[in-house]
Amino acid sequence: MNPARARVHRIGALAILFLSAMALLTILIGIGQPPQPDEGTLAHLFQLAVGAILPAALVFFFFADPQRPWREMKIVALASVMLVVAFTLLYWMEHHH
Repeated sequence: MNPARARVHRIGALAILFLSAMALLTILIGIGQPPQPDEGTLAHLFQLAVGAILPAALVFFFFADPQRPWREMKIVALASVMLVVAFTLLYWMEHHH
């Protein structure tokens, strides 16, 4: 893989991981706060992070190295786990908090 392509792929990978972590972090911060009558800043940050994951994932997969699928799968798995935890906590907060 040429260096420019690898750099763009790395940026896509970091974006996916960062945005997934940001989504999870906003939910973790929101757990400690009392319910609000209107969506707050954390809800909007969560929505932006989740919405931005799709373009980042497209860049990540378009520039992926087909010779190293396991490395790609580890990044996707880590981001997916963070998102599943975030959405699970969000569901819990909405229905049981």
